[in-house]
Amino acid sequence: MESDEENRVRRCFWANSISRRAYSFYGDVVIFDTTYNINRRCTTHKMIITNQDPAMTKTIAEALPQTFHRYCSWHILNKFSEKLEAIKYRDSYQDFHSCIWNSSCREEFDSRWIEIIEKSGLSDNKWLESIYEICSSWIPAYVNHVFSAGMSSSQRVESQHSFFKNYVSKWNSLVEFMVQFKRGLLHQRHSELEEDHINIDEKAKTVMSLDIEDHKAKFKVMRKNIDTCKSRELTYEKNSDFASCSCRKFDSEGLPCRHVLAYLIKIQDVDKLPIQYILKRWTKAVRQRVVIDSYGMEIKDNKALLARRTKLFQHATYAIDKVMWTK
Repeated sequence: MESDEENRVRRCFWANSISRRAYSFYGDVVIFDTTYNINRRCTTHKMIITNQDPAMTKTIAEALPQTFHRYCSWHILNKFSEKLEAIKYRDSYQDFHSCIWNSSCREEFDSRWIEIIEKSGLSDNKWLESIYEICSSWIPAYVNHVFSAGMSSSQRVESQHSFFKNYVSKWNSLVEFMVQFKRGLLHQRHSELEEDHINIDEKAKTVMSLDIEDHKAKFKVMRKNIDTCKSRELTYEKNSDFASCSCRKFDSEGLPCRHVLAYLIKIQDVDKLPIQYILKRWTKAVRQRVVIDSYGMEIKDNKALLARRTKLFQHATYAIDKVMWTK
């Protein structure tokens, strides 16, 4: 907390134990929305995703020089309809969209982009020229070498703003804000505990009779629409016993792609996913480690909500058992 010469509060920064522990586990990728009423960060990251705010671009370069700054793809794509004439937008947007998301390497993206520009007669469009000049900050083929947990947009954080707006507003006093913010966090924490309960007690459904799929069923993943017409190049490092793929899925998302899985199953004949392909941040054990703050003190999770939930679960189980035995 910082005050002025008259001892009035100028600014206040607060992060509770749940948030600080979560940041320790998952802070390698941060989404930052510059449109919200906040403009400061508390530590460094491997990747930070924002929109094209000039002040943030300058600040991140100076304050977080070791952090990869990625621009939000959704914000840029959303401007195509504004920056292109209606007819040209109608005729060329899908080509741009495919070029952006389906180019497997930088060279392919560059050649496809130039071809689309020439075909659509948009060589004099200054906005297209400007976003091409910063392609190394947002085009997947240029940024997929840096881990992003599969995220490319700041839209996800905007849903969090919508959630917290149900609890706090700029009209709250500092005390009211802290009480309401804590209430929102507890509500979110309760939902998280429900998901943990499902992950621990329910087994994921599998569709193929493969041992490696049963092993991977311990992870929660979803299949996306994928381009099946691409050839990929696998590179195997003998010293580290690790196969990498030109699609860079593991580099950017931390999950082995289907090409590497095919190699492991068909060539190496494995029935379990080797440990080097499992990032700890995706496992259930990630939140079990001790987190130490900058003063050498352990940051402990608030067990009160978990304890209450466990107690209620025990009461519910007892009630159900009693009814069953009565029948």
